[in-house]
Amino acid sequence: MKKGMTLFVWFVLLCPLVYLAIIWNSLPATLPMHFNLQGEADRYGAKNEFMGLVLFLTVLNIGTYYLVSNAYRFGPNKKYTNENRFAITKLAVGISVFMCAITLYAMFSISASKNGITAFGVKFVFVAIGLLYCLIGNYMHNIKPNSMVGIRIPSTLNNEDNWKKTHRFAAKIWFVGGLLMALLCLVLSYNHAFVAFAVFTVLLTIVPVLFSLSLKRSRPS
Repeated sequence: MKKGMTLFVWFVLLCPLVYLAIIWNSLPATLPMHFNLQGEADRYGAKNEFMGLVLFLTVLNIGTYYLVSNAYRFGPNKKYTNENRFAITKLAVGISVFMCAITLYAMFSISASKNGITAFGVKFVFVAIGLLYCLIGNYMHNIKPNSMVGIRIPSTLNNEDNWKKTHRFAAKIWFVGGLLMALLCLVLSYNHAFVAFAVFTVLLTIVPVLFSLSLKRSRPS
């Protein structure tokens, strides 16, 4: 990875800790630490617990980035290692930016609001996840067969043509579905937005698998 990209990635990964240092002295003694399904605070904790949460999310983001960005190295299939490296690295950067943005949003909401994240605010998490699905869909068609990233089921891993067609199909529905989900969650009430989030997530997971299995069944024996 080029030096400039490396610096950008580390800036993104450490941004929540920098923000925490900036707002630390202005934080109240107790902060909302848990929220119910309506996005209302139902448990409070001390500043140190809040710091622990931010540290956990930061470490999780760093771990996720390095796991995803190095996914092309794993698995027995080394045929597409070089081709996967670029696409998977870009995907890893996008996921890290998303996780950083969600962490910063949660930190701001918790520190700036007496009740923490509200139901209205939680809707924007659903919107952000929809946009993440768009991002993943944008890169999915470029991912070659590997053992770590993509729709990794026997029908795709055992047949390169199945992998290619399935990921081209999945890329389209993830991009369009993620965008539609984001728009719906933006305008719907919280309860309906939660239903839309759940339905779209299940469909975007199951439909590409069914598509891959249908390709396998249609292959001549």
